[in-house]
Amino acid sequence: MTGRDNREFYRQLRSDLTDRRFLKRMGLTKKAMLGALDEMHLEALAHRLGDELGKNAEAAPPLSSGAAGIPKSAEAQMPVDCSSILDICRPTLRVIMKSLRMEGDQEPEDGWLESIRRRILLSLYPEAGVKPPQEEFRLPELFFCEILHAVLTERVRRCGHNPAFDFLLLSEEEAAQYPAGEEYAGFLELVRRNYIYEFLVISAAVQP
Repeated sequence: MTGRDNREFYRQLRSDLTDRRFLKRMGLTKKAMLGALDEMHLEALAHRLGDELGKNAEAAPPLSSGAAGIPKSAEAQMPVDCSSILDICRPTLRVIMKSLRMEGDQEPEDGWLESIRRRILLSLYPEAGVKPPQEEFRLPELFFCEILHAVLTERVRRCGHNPAFDFLLLSEEEAAQYPAGEEYAGFLELVRRNYIYEFLVISAAVQP
């Protein structure tokens, strides 16, 4: 991938992380977030994530689907390697934890990805009966989910829609043309706010 691709990705990632709604969820002012983004060298992070996307796209084997279109051996075929994305983001998470006045070397006892998986699962299904994640990691995990959302969106922009992995959703403008457009817009917001697609990708990584 070109440096131009990575620069465009950086601009989009910065926009996502300073969006008013996301700042409200993080409990940070835009000034505080911009300071954290400068400290974590967001542009360099975006370039590393973009380069990782390029490696994954080149290494991905041909896709095969099982029942109901679910990919066989999702771990081997998943075009985004969540563990690699997490490794790239670890220094970034330490900066965010510092911004939240947490110890930067702390990690969830069961690992970041498993903790995020359980947190999203319980937000969707409170009676799921899984071990509750540690509350002190909620905001750093939220930050990682936003980065992962940007990475997955960028993958589609660069590589195109893949029916084995991607939701092909209508935009709000497209949905507005249909009688159920308002309800569909609510569905889009639910998927986005609750990181449902990110949850599916993380679940495939930790529970192949």
